[in-house]
Amino acid sequence: MAIQTIVVWNRQLQQSELDSLEAQSAAMTAAGKTDGTRLMINGTIDNRGGVVRAWTTMEAANEWVTFVNTFTPAPDNATIKEV
Repeated sequence: MAIQTIVVWNRQLQQSELDSLEAQSAAMTAAGKTDGTRLMINGTIDNRGGVVRAWTTMEAANEWVTFVNTFTPAPDNATIKEV
C-alpha cells in the first residue's frame, strides 16, 4: 500500500510560502520520507489547486499535514489516504 497526502489550497500562495514548501519537501526527501514528487490537481499550487504527494510512512505523511497546517490561512483540506 502507498500512503498519500492530498492538500487543497483555495487561495494563491505567496512566494515565501512556496519557498517554505519546497524547503520542507527537500528536507523530507533527503531524510527518505518521500521521493519529492508532487502531482498537481485542479490547477497548479500557485493558482488554487491541490497537491498529491507520496510518503514512505504514515508518520511522514502526518508530519507533512502538520507542517502545511501551520500556514495562515491553512489549506482548505489536508488529508492522508492509503492507496
